[in-house]
Amino acid sequence: MKILLKLQSIRQDFLLFPIIVLTLTACEQNTPQTQPFNQAKPKVTVAAPLVKDITDWDEFTGRLYPVESVEIRPRVSGYLQSIHFVEGSLVKEGDLLYVIDPRPYQAILDQTKAELSRARAGLKRAEIKLTRAKD
Repeated sequence: MKILLKLQSIRQDFLLFPIIVLTLTACEQNTPQTQPFNQAKPKVTVAAPLVKDITDWDEFTGRLYPVESVEIRPRVSGYLQSIHFVEGSLVKEGDLLYVIDPRPYQAILDQTKAELSRARAGLKRAEIKLTRAKD
């Protein structure tokens, strides 16, 4: 029995010894080593800073979808003479978008004006005949 107790005591001492050694080494103070004063200073190269404009930009691949889209349909037929906007640009109500060839419509307008003048002349002639008939 005494032997067993002694063995247990030796085991405990054997286990405690590494713990004590580790604790003592961890508690050891690290003193910084002092450098001699006569040590040469390192050479350092110096450059002036560069001054230039930097443009921040990123390039992405993707698709853009509009919040609202508009389909433009003409009220009259005809050939387009000119387009006054770029696809995808912002336009406001009342902006000129297209010019349709005005020549056919100008011809119809001129013809209608001529008919109106002829009708007015006919009206004057009829009024003159009426006044003659009354006298």
